Amino acid sequence: MYFAEGLFFYLYFYYRGANMSVYLFPIKTAFIIFSLIGFFLIIPWLIYSYRKYGHVSLWASIVAYSFTFYMLTALFLVLLPLPDTRDTCALQSPDTVHYSLVPFYFIWILLKVVQSFGHNHLPIFNYLNKVHFCKQLSIFYYYYLLVFI
Repeated sequence: MYFAEGLFFYLYFYYRGANMSVYLFPIKTAFIIFSLIGFFLIIPWLIYSYRKYGHVSLWASIVAYSFTFYMLTALFLVLLPLPDTRDTCALQSPDTVHYSLVPFYFIWILLKVVQSFGHNHLPIFNYLNKVHFCKQLSIFYYYYLLVFI
């Protein structure tokens, strides 16, 4: 099943004329790093497997090593190739909107707004209806879903 899906996507991109070398570089790098990691971890893996199960299971070894290769490949497909320049902010246009990456910063802003109104809390509801607060709350909810679900 998975082989057929992989073959389908390979043929789709091949006949479409997509540049597959972009994907091959991280996969080749992952294979080289995996070979080095596998070489250094084979003895500890054999000791661990023999002490835990009393024998060395071929299937457990295949699953463990394929999982390691899969995770390295996924990591390198996300991270590689690294950008040529270290100053990536210079590549962005001046009107680029940047998200606030400070966790719960919108709560700090809300507390400052509440303190500025004193005991009259009616203007707080006006602030809650503004787009900025709703945007920050939606970002918080999105990351909450990513982490906890």
